[in-house]
Amino acid sequence: MEVIGGGPTRSPAATDRDPDEHGRGRLIVASLASRWGTSRRRDRHGCIHWAQIAPD
Repeated sequence: MEVIGGGPTRSPAATDRDPDEHGRGRLIVASLASRWGTSRRRDRHGCIHWAQIAPD
């Protein structure tokens, strides 16, 4: 799975754990995915978030 976003490239951090603010999606993906990460887009506008979810 791959999603293109306009936000910064960074991993979930302690500051993302506020349930009323941004960052919840990355925490959910990190808990479900077997591998995941982010990379900067070639045009330098935003980033690509990707995840691999292994079958059970």
